[in-house]
Amino acid sequence: MKRVFRLAATLGVITSVAGFGLGLVYTATKDRIAAAEASETIQGLAVVLRGYEVDADAPQQVDDVEYWVGRNREGALGYAFIAIGSGYSGEIRTLVGMNAQGEILGLTVLSQQETPGLGARVQEVASHVYLWDWLTAWAREEQPSGRPWFAEQFRGLKAEGIDIHKGVEWQAMSDQERQALRERNAVSALSGATITTRAITRSIEAAATKVLSAVGKGDAN
Repeated sequence: MKRVFRLAATLGVITSVAGFGLGLVYTATKDRIAAAEASETIQGLAVVLRGYEVDADAPQQVDDVEYWVGRNREGALGYAFIAIGSGYSGEIRTLVGMNAQGEILGLTVLSQQETPGLGARVQEVASHVYLWDWLTAWAREEQPSGRPWFAEQFRGLKAEGIDIHKGVEWQAMSDQERQALRERNAVSALSGATITTRAITRSIEAAATKVLSAVGKGDAN
């Protein structure tokens, strides 16, 4: 019996010390984490609302969706919002920019915990530059955009009613095939990761609907 109490007491001490240590780590790093998240948001807003002036410190809220309002040189409004979906391995957070008519202007993945080689490819940057090309001057003219291809295919689509195409991925399509996909208001699914694709797409649709409803769909002034 004494041995049982001794083990219980030892476990309690270890648990308390571990908890105290975690508390100290959180206290020491929470400001850095907050600063990093704020910096990531500022950078993301510049990507998804390029050409718009946005006050990153003035987010607004509609239900559970956080969004920002921007204005371009012509005075037209644009909106950026955070969409959260449940992927295969956990939560996926994306930052999406759209105009007042609901057309997607840009998208970036803020965080994801999907399977490497499958769902995690949402942040993959496709390159068509080979070693020989890199050693020649031609390669300098063929540099990839540096933007993940999965996110790029959303640009120009309506944020509501996005279809999902299963088959050839966008980055492997011809220009004609990509145009056909845009005309269907569709994106190509990640091979072997349809759940990830659907989670992102549906979360964008749900969040966009709430933002457009809050700001007045089609009101560009």
